Amino acid sequence: MENLSRQGSELWKECISHRHSMQAVALNYLIEHVILSARNIARLHYTYPREAAQDMASISRGMFESAINALYLIHDPDLLRLASFWKLSIREERAYDKHLSKWCSHSDRDISYAATTEREVRVSTPENLENDFLESLGIRPEAAPKWPRIRERAAEIGVIWEYFYDVRYRAYSTWQHGDLSRAALAPSLSIDLPNMKDRAKSEGIGVLSWAHEILFHFILGLNQAVGDDARKQKITDIHAYTIEKTTPFIQSWMQTHPRDVDVMHSNEGDESAEL
Repeated sequence: MENLSRQGSELWKECISHRHSMQAVALNYLIEHVILSARNIARLHYTYPREAAQDMASISRGMFESAINALYLIHDPDLLRLASFWKLSIREERAYDKHLSKWCSHSDRDISYAATTEREVRVSTPENLENDFLESLGIRPEAAPKWPRIRERAAEIGVIWEYFYDVRYRAYSTWQHGDLSRAALAPSLSIDLPNMKDRAKSEGIGVLSWAHEILFHFILGLNQAVGDDARKQKITDIHAYTIEKTTPFIQSWMQTHPRDVDVMHSNEGDESAEL
């Protein structure tokens, strides 16, 4: 992660230089979020290898969205994409203010107090902020297109991102909805089930692997926009080296920790076996 992040940090500076100030602000925020998310996922896994898979998945989803948005906004010569993104973002902030204000007058005094306290410390979104941003971009409000869905943005920047969306992003979204498909992998349950403790750890390895792939393809995307062939080769070499070094470890780990079905088969006929 660290070697890839270093390449990304160097490209980061190139991405925001000589751009419209509003474009530089957006790209700076998004690129920073991707790189910091990758580091945080790695830290979580190394600190809590069995417990943190679901939290890592949540962070990786945000990392994926930021990567999609940054790469989508980099190729935006007329700034219409940026205008639609700012327009949506400001309206969502204003909606938050509106909903928060509604609860300030609730009949439940505890709810009213909590909402009012938060409303007082929150900086309001200025009514004219949307127009100010669009004017600074030289774009009329009615000319800003609708911000496309994430799947459309993913397809626009490359098939690998569409694949990531369809397979990993959607699956991890299900995890975050609180469904019970991951119940057997919860730390409170898995520790008492055959091999589930190791499966919980393997989930974390899977999320960490995806975060690494997001970072790799994201930095390749940055390089395609502002880099050169020499750096592309360096990024590819770092990725290949990482895969070469980690694959034997993962293969060895999988051999040491067989699938649960193998454990169950080995216990057939043993009525006292804990399944």
